[in-house]
Amino acid sequence: MSVISDFLSDPIVSAIGYFMTVVSGAIAIAQSIRSSNLTKEINNLKNEISVLQQVNADNIEIKEKVVQGEKSQYFKDNSGPISIDNRG
Repeated sequence: MSVISDFLSDPIVSAIGYFMTVVSGAIAIAQSIRSSNLTKEINNLKNEISVLQQVNADNIEIKEKVVQGEKSQYFKDNSGPISIDNRG
């Protein structure tokens, strides 16, 4: 135990310990600031995406709406309903 206490009481070891503590504290502060900035940027991008999606949804027009029982989407010249039954 005395070897460890002698080693830790050395002023050079203490100075290295304090230096490493200050450096790690500075790194932690920088990461915290960067994390909060990235969170704000993510929220801004999410808002921008939702606005663009709304604009796209407003601009899209459904040109041909096919409902079951109407003309076939493949035979546009057909004037009556088409029933395709493959059960037998």
